[in-house]
Amino acid sequence: MALKEALQKQEDYAKSLGYETYDDFDKKIQAYARQIGKKDRDELSGDEYAVFIGKSKKSELSEYERIDFEWGMILPPEKPDENDPFSETIYGPTPNGGAYSTAYYYNDNGPCKKEEATRVNIVEYSEDGDRINECYG
Repeated sequence: MALKEALQKQEDYAKSLGYETYDDFDKKIQAYARQIGKKDRDELSGDEYAVFIGKSKKSELSEYERIDFEWGMILPPEKPDENDPFSETIYGPTPNGGAYSTAYYYNDNGPCKKEEATRVNIVEYSEDGDRINECYG
């Protein structure tokens, strides 16, 4: 699935839950996590996530809901694309022992140029191109 299609699916998912955008959904689930004593949504259990979206337990989650629960967002491509205007790759050692990292830029409309970004997903890669760490900001 292309990144643009994946991001559209993410937006459609948020709308199916009654949110205007995926960002709105993400803000609400982050607030819910803090309300029940978690640092952020990454600390929610599958059952807590299920309750937030109106189900009673993790086993009732659809495949897409499980992906959103586990990752919190659609993942960027497996390998960086040097011609992608919406990402930037930096070669050299990374904080977690990688060989290079790629920053993927997003705003409310999906992938965007760095200057237009409101959030970023940074992926560290090994010399073999395997993902070794990700962070979001």
